[in-house]
Amino acid sequence: MIVRIFFLSFGLLLLSFRGGATEWHQVIACDNCSESAARALVNRKATLSISCEALPGHHLERGSRACYSQPGELYVLNLHSGQSYAFYHYHSGQGGEAGDLQLHIQARPVAAGLRQLLKDFSDSVGRYTLLLREISHEARLDTLQSSPLHQVTTASAGGCPAGNPTERAIEAALSHRVRAQLQYGVQQRFNQALASGRYRSVQGAFERLSITSVGAQASKGGLGLSVTWERRVQGATQRYVFEHEHVVPPSSDGPWNEVAFFVNPDENGNIVVNLAAEQTYIEGFLFQDIMAGGGQFSGDASALLSDCAKMAFINALAKTTGSFSQRPTRGGNLVPTSPDRIGVGPNLDSCTVYFYDSRGELLYVFPNMKCN
Repeated sequence: MIVRIFFLSFGLLLLSFRGGATEWHQVIACDNCSESAARALVNRKATLSISCEALPGHHLERGSRACYSQPGELYVLNLHSGQSYAFYHYHSGQGGEAGDLQLHIQARPVAAGLRQLLKDFSDSVGRYTLLLREISHEARLDTLQSSPLHQVTTASAGGCPAGNPTERAIEAALSHRVRAQLQYGVQQRFNQALASGRYRSVQGAFERLSITSVGAQASKGGLGLSVTWERRVQGATQRYVFEHEHVVPPSSDGPWNEVAFFVNPDENGNIVVNLAAEQTYIEGFLFQDIMAGGGQFSGDASALLSDCAKMAFINALAKTTGSFSQRPTRGGNLVPTSPDRIGVGPNLDSCTVYFYDSRGELLYVFPNMKCN
């Protein structure tokens, strides 16, 4: 088994804490940004509440409202170095229309106590990432381990033996059961970490620390941080490699049969597992290039798969949801068919197989299949 760890990203959403006499500060956490990049980030992300009131004697014409905003302070934290920056931002043109207000940003020094708090938070995020890596490695996939990974199967010449590596990789990528098992194992170990000193090493000296996909909240000694991610919170990726025992895969610039899963927190802080389609390979092709998605044809990748891989996809999809239809490439009308009519053999015509979801929307396309 090969396990590699990668970092993930999520969108930005501001969070806030309430309570007590804690002084809360809004923070944007970047992966690794300079001061100039931090200023540009504030320019893009800073939001100041604007309130407008109608002027007496005016109706809908321009200039009929007076608009005002309150200034604010926003911090940017470099998670890689622990360096922090403070920016005061405000609008000029107070009392004019909302569109006439101009944003201004001024750099300010970060107070020593707050600077240390921000550095402590970056250290906690690093320890959180390490924890996700560890529990991802510990959560094994028993459904894939009838033999040790690398997944080992002896391939017969010219055949598609049951349980061959390509078939097992496709099953792992599409199976809800596989993801559910990994999800259960990861969440169970994360819950155990929360109940033990293992997570306390992440929390450190913070009185309160919560990390989710959309942001984080941390407080200590009357100071609090309401953090949002510039792009994404750090998580982990676990990768499974499937290989033949005696057959060397054709030369390829990248992996052959590998399935990757993202392991990261959701918006409530629970740990979730999802297929990493952009890091999953079937017979050397990216999974996301094979699958059509969004009603779009999948291009050349699925046409270049072996017949064994195409049949494995169809069999795996038949276990989930949807329906099949096929159309001879020689021309003719669309002919509905069921999965059990799709076969391979020397005397069968070339067909394109289409897979639809339960609403009738096109999901996957497999060109150059053999058909009756």
